[in-house]
Amino acid sequence: MDANTDTNKVVRLAHMQLIGIEQELAAHLSEVDMIVAGGSTTRLFDETDVLRAGDSDQGTYPIIVRTADGSYKYVGRLVMNFDADGQIIADSDDPTVSGPHARNEAGVAAL
Repeated sequence: MDANTDTNKVVRLAHMQLIGIEQELAAHLSEVDMIVAGGSTTRLFDETDVLRAGDSDQGTYPIIVRTADGSYKYVGRLVMNFDADGQIIADSDDPTVSGPHARNEAGVAAL
């Protein structure tokens, strides 16, 4: 990371088209707190998410990857909390807020 000591959160946006490439990218980075991945159309769900008719669950949300500097980082759409030192609180993901929402009336209303 650069010499800017005021920066304590780094969120990387990725559009690699394949979720596996984005996971591999996460494993090679350091000092990146989160990756918001897009483009693969992979549907990741937690226990509170609702699938649209005809869709299937393609994995569990969020994906947690150990990065090159040894810390856990996230791939996906997250709402996370940070402690007073700027570190991610690993169990702060709220599955009722984070994750996918169906683009239908119920999903929009939930947002």
